[in-house]
Order: sequence, then structure tokens, then C-alpha cells
Amino acid sequence: RAIRGGEASIPGGERPVGKGVVPLAVVIDDLGYNREVSLGISRLPGEVTLAVLPGGPSSREVVRVGGRTGKELLLHQPMEPYGYPGVRPGPGALFLGMEEERIRQILVANLVAFPEVVGVNNHMGSRFTSNGRAMDRVMGILKERGLFFLDSRTSQSSVGRARATAAGVPWAVRQVFLDNVANEGAIGRQLTLLEREARHRGGAIGIGHPYRATLRSLERWLPGLRERGLVLVPVSQLLRPESARAHYRGPGKAREEPVARAAVEPTAGDSGAGDDGGDQRWPEKGREGPVAGAATAPVEGGGGTGDDGGVVSGTDVPVTRLEGMPDNGEVSSDSGGS
Repeated sequence: RAIRGGEASIPGGERPVGKGVVPLAVVIDDLGYNREVSLGISRLPGEVTLAVLPGGPSSREVVRVGGRTGKELLLHQPMEPYGYPGVRPGPGALFLGMEEERIRQILVANLVAFPEVVGVNNHMGSRFTSNGRAMDRVMGILKERGLFFLDSRTSQSSVGRARATAAGVPWAVRQVFLDNVANEGAIGRQLTLLEREARHRGGAIGIGHPYRATLRSLERWLPGLRERGLVLVPVSQLLRPESARAHYRGPGKAREEPVARAAVEPTAGDSGAGDDGGDQRWPEKGREGPVAGAATAPVEGGGGTGDDGGVVSGTDVPVTRLEGMPDNGEVSSDSGGS
């Protein structure tokens, strides 16, 4: 099946054929707090995928602007990290101590608030995504609503793709974090790594965050992709199984043609385990983003390659706080945030 106008095809995740243009996806998480940078990301040219946090003061505006510019939209669903309660995932989060009905209430409420989204990826969630029973509850809701799951891979023990496969939910897995060190030199090196991984695998997914350095880096990087034999695609166009990709082309496609009705075959050799550890921290209060050369937080188990080949070069963003992000000191495991 051709990717966006016949530029490339990825049979079962193998190397591209046809014209030989290699697809890759860039997902920007944590949108909805730093309004200026979030909207700048939303207006970038091309198929940058936007992942909005529930409860962000600018999340709805980001969705509106992203919709007008044709961006694919995800819910960036907060989930319990191993560091909780020292590390807080933010408003609208899911916790292991919740009853099944409470998980349903919170996740459905977040999805109803953003009906434009076609998929979900996890914000933090190293503990939650490692629990099969909890992830089965999430996958049941995604299947009902015809949504896919992108595993941000914040834990080496994530069962996200295994539980998605079992539930018949299309899935994808992040290969590269782009801005753990949020200065332009480091981001440029990670973008080069993303290109290399895409060529090696026939497609790759990078995740970044709404830092000014990330925005500037993408503004420089995007125009030259075609000259380098690459094409930016929505993250849905790198889903497994490949047969699910056609269901997510264009705004609202998941609502019109629910993938929940389609058979999603298991993929041989997929165990659901990655090997990146640690969570993305809420950055330190009072600053838009890290300064050049800022030190990063410690990484839990970072480094190496997972059984799905996911690239890991550290998984924690620098400990600096995006402007407007709440501290969420009142979040409790039975409330899901306020």
C-alpha cells in the first residue's frame, strides 16, 4: 500500500519499495501548556503529528490550529510512572490503584474533550504501561473507539504493543527521543539518528517536545527531507499491521471507519518489551525549556536496543518546567488529577 500519494510503501514494516523514498514520523508530545511554542509546532509545514495533554490551557487551541493545517492529532494520555508520587503525571492521569470503571471514566472524558484525535500515546507511564491488566483496560476502550496506540516506550517492560495486538488495536513504537538534551546541536544529532534508523528499518518514529530549540531545529530540518530521500508521514502511516494504515487518513477517519471492526493479526516475534527506562519528567517550574548544555535527569535503564529495535539514547527530558505546566502536587492515585 502506498504511503500518501504513492511516495513509498512499507510492506509489513520492511524497507520501502517503489520510488525508494523512506518514511519517518515526528510526534511532538506535551502540547497545550507553552502556548507560543505549541502553536508554532502546530503551524510547521508537513505531517508533524501533534500529541496534546488533557487539561492544558492551550490544548484546545492547538487542536484547532493543527486541524486547520492538516496535522494528525493524538491524545497524550498521562499514566502512572515508577517515580510516583515524587513524579506527577499531571491532570487526567491513569493510575494502577484505580477501579476499571474509574479508568474508563477518565480516559473517555479525555477522548470526548478531543474528538479529533485518531490515536493515543502515553505521557510518562513507566509503571502503568508495564501492567498487562491495566493496559488491557485501556486497549478495550481504544478498540471500541477505533483508535490506535503509540507506545512512547518509557519503560523497558512496557507491554503496550503486546496488549494492543491481543486486543486487535493497531500500534506503533517510538524509536528515538529527539530532545532529551534540548539544545539545537543535540537535537540535530538525534534527527540524524532518526534518519539513519528510518533508512535501516524502512521507517522510524521520533518523539520531541515543545521547546524553542526543538521548534527551531525542525524548521531547519524539514525542508531538506526530500532531497535526502525521506518523506515525513503521519505516525498512523507507520502502524502495525500495515493493513490498518488506510483507516487513518484524513481528519476523523478513525470515527468513520473504526479499526475495531477490522481483524488485526498478531506480529511474529513481538513480545511487547522495549528497553528504554525512565519517564519524561514535568520540567522545572518557571522556565520555558532547558538552556543550551542543560544537564538531563538520570535515566532509568536507558541505552541499547529493544527486541523491536527501538533506539534508546536516554529517556528523561531535562528537569526544567514548561511555562504554564502545573506542579500537580494534589494528584492522588484515586483521583486521577484535578
